[in-house]
Amino acid sequence: MSIEHGRGSAENEREMGEYDHGAWERLKREKKPVFVIDEARKTGVPEDLIQQFGREVAEIKEREDGLDAAFHFMHYMKIGEPSERLALAQKAYKGYMEADDYGYAMAIAQDAFGKESEEWKKANAANDAAWKKSAKREKVEDEEPADEPIIISKNATVADLFEAVDAFEEKTELGALHFEDELHDNFNVKVARMLLDMRDTTKASKVSVVKFFNKQGYSADDVQTLLPIKFSRAQSKKKK
Repeated sequence: MSIEHGRGSAENEREMGEYDHGAWERLKREKKPVFVIDEARKTGVPEDLIQQFGREVAEIKEREDGLDAAFHFMHYMKIGEPSERLALAQKAYKGYMEADDYGYAMAIAQDAFGKESEEWKKANAANDAAWKKSAKREKVEDEEPADEPIIISKNATVADLFEAVDAFEEKTELGALHFEDELHDNFNVKVARMLLDMRDTTKASKVSVVKFFNKQGYSADDVQTLLPIKFSRAQSKKKK
């Protein structure tokens, strides 16, 4: 088992009058408990006072940061009896396993029980299984087909484009909003506004989609890459 015995009250303990009470009180105001405990042990502060201080810090850590923080602090600073630290470790380990937080459970198990323990092996196996399940799910998501594009001919007008967008919206419930989102995400405000301002105007039936974007510095391939559009080879229907 990995938990070590803490310092006994007899170890390095001096008579109560042999340490600087004022220095100890000032030291406790430091914001780094690890530093406080290390300095206290170097300067001969009685171990029972250090243990009392350490337990108070551990209670705060448990309340604010969780069981694992309290355990690790007590474990590394040798605060409390081994049985106390073990009980805290078991409680933290059980909680993390039940919450599927296997990484935290592994860390607790390694410090409290050792890497050869059944607790660590169980947490490690559960962590591997969860990782593989997540990786498999991500692979399936990556293999899902891309959104269906809006098909228009390469010589389609802006009016043809908006007509296709409206038809796509009725079919998929994505259409206009999806198209406009992509337009604003991938083109500057000026280009997006110019195109959208042509909706439902006579000018829209006279302006080619490809030529419109060409004038703004974008090729037909750029349009197909940046918008949910695919150009077909078919000719658009001529307006009567």
